[in-house]
Amino acid sequence: MKTRPKNKLIVEPSTRDSISAWLDVLTSMLALPAHQRVQVRDELEDHLRSRVDDLLITGLDEPDAIRKAVSELGETAELAKVVTNAHTQPTQRRRIMQSVLITAAIAGMSIGGFSLMTSTGNTSAPQVPVVGAVDTEPEKSVDPARIEGFNLESVSLFDAVTQVADRYGMSVDFSQTPEFIRDSSLSAADLMGKYNLDLALGTLESQYAMQFGYRLLVDGNRIVVLSEDGYARYHAVTMVYSIDWADEATAHEVFDTVDELLSQGRSDGITIVRKVASSLVIYGDPDIQIEAEKMVTQLMHVYMEARTAKLVEHRDRIRRIDEELERVRNELRVAHDKEVVVANSMRQQENAADLQSVAKQYAEQQELLRDLRLQIRDLDKRYEYLSGLLIEQEYLELSGKPIPGG
Repeated sequence: MKTRPKNKLIVEPSTRDSISAWLDVLTSMLALPAHQRVQVRDELEDHLRSRVDDLLITGLDEPDAIRKAVSELGETAELAKVVTNAHTQPTQRRRIMQSVLITAAIAGMSIGGFSLMTSTGNTSAPQVPVVGAVDTEPEKSVDPARIEGFNLESVSLFDAVTQVADRYGMSVDFSQTPEFIRDSSLSAADLMGKYNLDLALGTLESQYAMQFGYRLLVDGNRIVVLSEDGYARYHAVTMVYSIDWADEATAHEVFDTVDELLSQGRSDGITIVRKVASSLVIYGDPDIQIEAEKMVTQLMHVYMEARTAKLVEHRDRIRRIDEELERVRNELRVAHDKEVVVANSMRQQENAADLQSVAKQYAEQQELLRDLRLQIRDLDKRYEYLSGLLIEQEYLELSGKPIPGG
């Protein structure tokens, strides 16, 4: 007989709005103290209302926006179990809650099966969802190492799996398989000899895979028959990879690269990659996560090496600008000194008693003075340009902004 949690609070559905109604149902299923139920409710309500606002901006009407926001959190009873477990394991709580919320916050990454129920033809806000109670009955332990003898020859796969489950005190879940797979006339299985649970299921799974392309999965006290797609979804996890080492343009390139590489050769439709702020959020099986971590690490190393090379090149550019600036500064100094000498010489000639005797020399110096002043004007422009360029390049390095190559 199933027991009810001692501290379980039954909350009557609210009529304020459908989000409040759903939260009433969810919190009534949490096996938590009252103050923790209030805390969970507040956190989820903030998230849901914010998510609904985002969806309304995209053009959804309010009932559809609410339905989608709630469905992204997953099936109600399962979510209640997750939240309850998170709050009863303090060291894991914050990480689990963040994982639930960040997964739900990403559009298109919904993996839950929950849906709000509405009356036929009713266009008003969704009504209270129909949900089941949390199963709090402790599961019986299964000893997978126990050896059992089997003498099954040419029996249906359905019967073979059922008999293995019976031997180990387990149930079989065929709810995620189509009718034809349960049809005993369409399959034939052999299981002869002594096996432990893993070997028995492995033998039957190979026959399931060969005949139907389906897998067998042990989930607590259940044996679940799943498609390859369902099997992958069961093992899929959501991981967050920081890419705060990349500038905005590079971050988009990292996202595009990882998304493309992870999709190559995979047609299961399970893997999802999203860029959220300065992170990549990836939903996929453990093998995908290993690949993703390697990719992100390799891309970070490539980016850092390229940035270091650009930085070295940039500093060399600054050095060359500084050297050119010093050369122009020296040329300006020399030109100004010559200007002073020529101007003084011309003033002396203007005071000479016999102007006719120095007229030719005066004209030459006048021409030289004009050329010097043109040179000084050009050098001044060059000096001003190089000074501005030097300041710009030094600021670029200090600001941490992307350094252009070349």
